[in-house]
Amino acid sequence: MPIRLKAVRSMANLNSWCLSILAYAPVLLLVAVAPVYGFTVSDLEATEQDLRLSALRMLAFEERQDGGRPVEASSKFFGYSGSANAHVGTENYHNSLQEDLFVLHFGLNDVLRYSGVSGDFIEDFVVGSSPLAPASMVFGGPNNNLFISQSDGGNVFQYDLLTGDFVNEFVASGLGGLSNPSGLVFAGTGGNLLVADALSGRILEFNALNGSYIGDFAFLSGMRAGEITFAHSNLFVIDQASSAVQRFDSQGNYLGVFVSSLDSPADFVFGPNGNLFITVGDFQASRVEQYDGLTGAFLGIFASENGLSDATGLDFGPDGNLYVASSSTASILEFNGSTGAFEGIFIPSGSEGLNNPDDIFFQEIPEPLPGFAFPMIGALGWMAWQMRKRKLS
Repeated sequence: MPIRLKAVRSMANLNSWCLSILAYAPVLLLVAVAPVYGFTVSDLEATEQDLRLSALRMLAFEERQDGGRPVEASSKFFGYSGSANAHVGTENYHNSLQEDLFVLHFGLNDVLRYSGVSGDFIEDFVVGSSPLAPASMVFGGPNNNLFISQSDGGNVFQYDLLTGDFVNEFVASGLGGLSNPSGLVFAGTGGNLLVADALSGRILEFNALNGSYIGDFAFLSGMRAGEITFAHSNLFVIDQASSAVQRFDSQGNYLGVFVSSLDSPADFVFGPNGNLFITVGDFQASRVEQYDGLTGAFLGIFASENGLSDATGLDFGPDGNLYVASSSTASILEFNGSTGAFEGIFIPSGSEGLNNPDDIFFQEIPEPLPGFAFPMIGALGWMAWQMRKRKLS
């Protein structure tokens, strides 16, 4: 190798090494002086994570305020009012957010994750979530984690948004008389979790922080509640018993039938235009119908055919198009979000084992930050707090 080339590479390596030293120097210095202030490296790590979570929540809130979809018109999403809906965890992230598509895979009881741009498979996000027949899923709460209702178990499980790891049984089996949970949404007073019970006609409210039972948010005798969503300051419930959509106000008071005479409704979502889109019909008769979001008036069949069969979950993507799970053909289809014209098969049958897609949901995912940023901020924050404690004492 020519001597000059060796020298250039050596200089590049030296520059890289110096930059690394400069980047980590504040952290190394703080670690060295940590015993003087009576705290440990573990304290630094814990504080780093706390600051990281706060930063991510602020970041997600700003992204949503600046250019995100309106909260009420977003896809089955209602924020936890106690904090911004950020993505939290132990990884490093910066301010570039994208939306991936999460698919609740009925039968295998897992959740698959695909790119929201290309439809390419990313990972088995939740593997074998439960043998208890998962019914529905939602992202939300203070940490914006994933919550899955278990119809056979009478409970709700929580999973970490970033890793898909099981966190806990968020709503204990049978708590508050919950027997057959179906739809989920974060809404109501304080952004609490609302859970529909398919057998009792009740919508139960649980604390968003710890899953404790608060009380019955809404009730309608004879209602067999399926999916639920919150929009236009009202709660909407698919009633399988009457093939209708029932409506309640923000306090849980019954307002009456919003949409009636539906053909086997499966799921619904409020679109960017504020209207309600519902998957109805069985097998080849499956279609997506559109209704006025304020009056419930029928606006026509929005999407159908093109392989759509036994349609289940649906959601609007970050590009504004409508994505629908076609259960019988084991695929996710894409339709133009304004006209309903068929755009193509977004995720084909059998993609990484896709066999029986049910609920689907687009969710924003942050990207990695440079690794030294948060440790340095966390260390400085913890030192300042320790010094303040000493002054106060």
